[in-house]
Amino acid sequence: MPFTKAYIKDAPNIDVDGHLSVEEEQRLWDYYSSARDTGRHGVDTGGPDVDTDTADADNMVAHEERLKIGTEQREAGQVRLRKRVRTENQSIEVPVQREELVVEREKVDPNSADASSAGTIDDAGREDEVVTLREERPVVDKETVATEKVNVGKRTVQDTETVSGEVRKEEIDVEGDAKPGAKR
Repeated sequence: MPFTKAYIKDAPNIDVDGHLSVEEEQRLWDYYSSARDTGRHGVDTGGPDVDTDTADADNMVAHEERLKIGTEQREAGQVRLRKRVRTENQSIEVPVQREELVVEREKVDPNSADASSAGTIDDAGREDEVVTLREERPVVDKETVATEKVNVGKRTVQDTETVSGEVRKEEIDVEGDAKPGAKR
């Protein structure tokens, strides 16, 4: 519906920051709805001004339904995080070292210094030499280390859905044999 310039100038002031709050939207709706419903407050009818005799005038108001659309939140799903333990067998090759006994036998030259240091054979004073051999063996131990961190969060995604509904509208028909523009 077109409105007069003066009526639009008198409309509630709204910030021009690009956002329309719910309260601002309601104030605008109330302002322009009252003009539409009552037919007052600067509504430009678009035609010439016609003097009507209000003492004999009858009137009828037409109404219409409008869809009132809103949103509601509902549960859309759930996610559960659960740890499970999986066991696997690992085989790892480990390098190990060991000592082996090496025995070398040499003939002694009778003319050498070793041959000249003569010893005696003594059964009672046997000399034993002990050689200790060493080896490495793998040792298995376990340690627990962190390998993965899972972060779970939520985000809101804006989407659009089309809704439809049936609305009713009253229309007023004028019947009779009066000619257009004729005063009654």
